[in-house]
Amino acid sequence: MSNQKFYLIDGSGLCYRAFYALPHFTTSQGQPTGAVLGFTNILGKILRDKPDYIACCFDVSRETFRQKKYKEYKSQRSAMPDELKQQMALIKEVASAYNIAIAELEGYEADDLLASLAKKAREKSFEVFIVSSDKDMLQLVDEKIK
Repeated sequence: MSNQKFYLIDGSGLCYRAFYALPHFTTSQGQPTGAVLGFTNILGKILRDKPDYIACCFDVSRETFRQKKYKEYKSQRSAMPDELKQQMALIKEVASAYNIAIAELEGYEADDLLASLAKKAREKSFEVFIVSSDKDMLQLVDEKIK
């Protein structure tokens, strides 16, 4: 039985959280960087736990398989703020610089990917840690998924 730790990060959720939690920092050229800083700080805390494996999941687009089944799904949700959108490439660069796998798939949300990866990792006897503020993730929690 494996005792290896597999961390799964809700990258999209974490970016939103960092974006709204920190002031609107910018570079001298005006590039917004607050979400990048917040994401990097949280990532540093996660890495201190020395995970054996780590992946960061991101939303790719607003249109998912759920919209095809139910047109009203998240229809009231506003689009990603431009200042956050401008930081997404940098955030993914940070994750890549730490050699963190990035998972994203057209038509699926980050939480769909998190759930699929968590279940597969549990089947391989990993101890899975989901880093997300999405309360829907709580339905995955069991003795192997935290």
